[in-house]
Formats: sequence, structure tokens, C-alpha cells
Amino acid sequence: MTAFFQSHLFFGEEVLNGIHLFFGGWLDRGMYYITILGNESFYMVILPLLYWCYEKKRAMKIIVIFLVSSAINDLCKDLWHMPRPDAARLLPGIRELNIAYKPKSPGFPSGHTQGAVAFWGPIIWYFRHPAIICVGLALILLIPYSRLYLAVHFLGDVTGGYLIGIAILFIMIPATECFDRNREKFCEIVLVTTALVIPLVTFIIAPSNYVYPALGSLSGMLTGAVIANTRIDFNPRNSWYATVIKIVIGLSVLFVLKFGLKMILPSNETFGYIRYFILGIWCTLLAPLLFSRFRSLKGVNDGQ
Repeated sequence: MTAFFQSHLFFGEEVLNGIHLFFGGWLDRGMYYITILGNESFYMVILPLLYWCYEKKRAMKIIVIFLVSSAINDLCKDLWHMPRPDAARLLPGIRELNIAYKPKSPGFPSGHTQGAVAFWGPIIWYFRHPAIICVGLALILLIPYSRLYLAVHFLGDVTGGYLIGIAILFIMIPATECFDRNREKFCEIVLVTTALVIPLVTFIIAPSNYVYPALGSLSGMLTGAVIANTRIDFNPRNSWYATVIKIVIGLSVLFVLKFGLKMILPSNETFGYIRYFILGIWCTLLAPLLFSRFRSLKGVNDGQ
């Protein structure tokens, strides 16, 4: 790894200067909008929508794969703590983008790249529709490039994000399928305990400024999904107007909780974990419970 991290090809600003396209502000803005599709806010919206409006089992597989990948990415960042590109070594026009958009977290591996692979990879696998495959593959390429274009990541950061993300797909997709086939062998108390304990123990062993959102969300969403599985009569498939109502109600409460809890709870990693756990519980337990109370929102029970 030492040789890799010391490589000027993978961790040199010269590469970023060389691959940048100086086509004007319109492309700068375009790359910024593309990079937003890899931000936490995007996934915070799209993951609950899959659970509320698509299909619970497959949605949970996608959610688990993505959040496990996010937690691993955060732990890797904390482990290697690699710097991001230095604005002083970038050309004018690139330097300003770096200063404007560079996050404070370590650079390696690229979270946007790994997240794009870990989210769109399962989406492609489970949907298998030509249009979705095209969109997914395009974003798996464009989101990482936007990070290079904005000069907030080195080529090595993006390479690491791709490799780790692909490795996670090869492990997690078969693992989630295997669990789904053998789920009946596990009692509810075991599943809830596992969902509560493993993310929490991981957080306690390796606390950082970066890992608590993924682990807290993972624990909350898994716990909520297990509890809701046999207790709540809710099927995501519904009419278009009911779907719109679910989206409006679900996301409104989600963002009220996100910002409200941030104002109420102390600002540290422990309470951050609790906050994201509560958000996860809302997404897979409390929101479906609310929807199930209304005939028009509960959907048709098909045994999911």
C-alpha cells in the first residue's frame, strides 16, 4: 500500500490538472449537480422511497448493501486518513472548485465512488431493465469523474472506491440472497439483537467523526424492518396518488426528525448515532405503521 499511496499517478495533482476539461462554468455546474447524486442527502431520500414505494425485501437488500459499504468506507477513511488534493498545486479554474467543494473528511477511498457502485450495482442487479442499466452504469462512471473534475479526490481515491465497492458487491449480494433463503431459521429476537448489537459494537470499537451515520441508520432500518415484518400490514405497491402522499408524508417527517433531533440532541458522535438510529426506525417501522392505518396507503397484502 505504501507504494500505491506514494504514486504520483494515483496521488498527484498533475493528473487532475491534465484530465480537467476547461469548457466553462456550465460544465462546472453540471459536474456539481452530478456529484450531488452521490451526497448523503440523495441517498437519505432515495433509500426510504425504495422501501415505501417499491418492494420491501429487495429494498432492504439494497439498503443493507449500501449502508454496509458506507460504514466500511468511513472506517477505511479513518484508518488511512489520506489528504485530499492541495489547492495550491492546482491550476487556476480547478483550484477554485477544490476550495469551494472540498469536504473536511479524509480522501481515501472516495465515498462517492464506492457509494455509486454499492447503490447502483444492486439497483442494476435487481431491476435488470435496460433503461435502469444504462442510467446506473452512466452514474457509476460520471459520479466518480465529477469528484476528479472538482479536484476533491485523487485518482487513487477513486480507484480505491471502485475496488472496495466491487468487492463488497461480490460478497454482499450473495450474502443477502443466502440470508433471504434461510430467514425462517432465525427467530425474531435473534434478528433484532443482531441488528442492534453488531452496528453498535462496531461503533464502540471504532468510533469516528464519519462512521456513525451509516451504522446508526443500518441498525435502525434493520431493527425496524424485522419488527415490522410480521406486525404491520403494509405493501409498498400502490396507486400513483397514494405513492405521492406517502412520499410527501414520509420525507417531510424524515427531514423534520433529521434537523429537529440535531437541534435537540448534543452534537457528538454518540448522539449522532442515536439520531440516525431514530431516522432508520422511522423509515422501516413508524412510517409503514402510519401508512397501514389508512386503507388508501397500506397497499394490497401480497405476503411480502
